[in-house]
Amino acid sequence: MEADAILAPVREWCAQAAHRDIGLGAGVRVMTLRGAVAVERLVPGDRVVTRRGARRLLAVRTARLTDMRPCILGGDVPRPGWPAATLQVAPGQPILLRDWRARALFGQGSAMVPAALLADGLAIRRAGRARTMTVHRLDLGEDAVVLAVGLEFGVPRP
Repeated sequence: MEADAILAPVREWCAQAAHRDIGLGAGVRVMTLRGAVAVERLVPGDRVVTRRGARRLLAVRTARLTDMRPCILGGDVPRPGWPAATLQVAPGQPILLRDWRARALFGQGSAMVPAALLADGLAIRRAGRARTMTVHRLDLGEDAVVLAVGLEFGVPRP
């Protein structure tokens, strides 16, 4: 099977999701120069740790997403590099893979993938019923990858 055929579902998901269902749920601890801070406690001016160094946080935008099934990360099944606590993110929230999964699924050393496409029922699972969820979106003035709870999350420019 050609790479284009394998990647087609990912491209379709990303095109449909756009920025509508991206965001971090309350309690996701984002790395800053003052330590790990829950996303809902970040304030403009905080220096957020990204893959390209610390960046000044311009704003935290809050949105209520309705009629969607969030992705639940971590919890019962311990996995190296994954959060021990249960966290929630919007289904379209990009997660950067830089391990065997990126090579196995996408044929490259790293891949930015919506959380819902990584749902395996163990490390990442979808909520059973649709619900309303408050998400937090970081504005760093540029596309970035932020470090949070041992994972790397994509943060698109607003």
